[in-house]
Amino acid sequence: IMDFGYPQNLSPEILKLYITQEGVRSPFSSK
Repeated sequence: IMDFGYPQNLSPEILKLYITQEGVRSPFSSK
């Protein structure tokens, strides 16, 4: 099952890492 484009079977820490990277990457990509 996919949620937010990420596999739900990932551990919360891995999922949090993806979310953090997205949050960090978004401002730079919009510049």
